[in-house]
Amino acid sequence: MPKQLESTVGDIEMRIGRHIFSRKIAQFYLGVYNEATKQGYFVKNPNKVHLSWKNTGVVLFFLCFGGFMLGAIKEMDPKYGLFFWIGGMLAAYVIIRISPLMPARTSKGNQGLREWLEFREFLTDRRPATGVEQMQNKFEEYLPYAIVLGAEIDWAKRFSRERFNKPDWYETSEQAVTLESFANQLYPIIGYVADNLARSHEPTVE
Repeated sequence: MPKQLESTVGDIEMRIGRHIFSRKIAQFYLGVYNEATKQGYFVKNPNKVHLSWKNTGVVLFFLCFGGFMLGAIKEMDPKYGLFFWIGGMLAAYVIIRISPLMPARTSKGNQGLREWLEFREFLTDRRPATGVEQMQNKFEEYLPYAIVLGAEIDWAKRFSRERFNKPDWYETSEQAVTLESFANQLYPIIGYVADNLARSHEPTVE
């Protein structure tokens, strides 16, 4: 809030709950997709690709449903032809479900994805950090990426044996901040806010 130095979980829930869907978050998603497309990672904006497949599935479903109802009313027994329309509705449902998985990446995009997955493997490595990786600034430098990739807990574990120095940007009333207390206080709120924001965008945006 403008005149508030901190927000409680209740404050966040209230702000998110004011709208069922957030156009601002949807615009952010679209902006990220558009920028990635401009950079050559996608052949076409993936949101448009996914939406076109989803719309195809929806149209096919209602066409088959209409055919099923018409056949059920006018056809003579036995109504074996109805299985065709049922199969069509099932196929439409599958199309709708897999529409977010339809590929739209270029070769550059596939290469970028492989590199990020390899980086995530590095973050989640079970071996303790050694050498330069033990430096405090290395933990802080990679922490945002670890959070985005869902690897923040594994990344913190790699530094569990080392002395922890509180980052300058992290404020707390605790006298002594350990890595465990830092993670227990910071990670849950980040995950909670991110999850709610991700679910609050308009359903037309994947």
